[in-house]
Amino acid sequence: MKTEIIIGVVLFLVIGSMPFIGLGYYKVLSPAYVATDNKIFHASQQYQDGVRRDLADMQSEYITASPEQKQALAAVIRDRYGAIDRSILTAGENTFLDSVETR
Repeated sequence: MKTEIIIGVVLFLVIGSMPFIGLGYYKVLSPAYVATDNKIFHASQQYQDGVRRDLADMQSEYITASPEQKQALAAVIRDRYGAIDRSILTAGENTFLDSVETR
């Protein structure tokens, strides 16, 4: 009888602490998981196509914009595309980004 109670208490403590042990591992390992997920996402064709499509849309808006609007759009473009991997872009897109960055 006493042994059964001790085993029950030990099982209760072990099972009860499992979520906390799991959360501890998650805190340690989650930065690596997130970094891997981001790397995979940024390497995906869908992401690269989306970046290029959005840049083409912004470029067409920039071309037809007034000088005041061009300043605002240039700031948005610099902020949005300042940290992307430019190797996924074409030469024309890189030239456009270079011209926007110098303004």
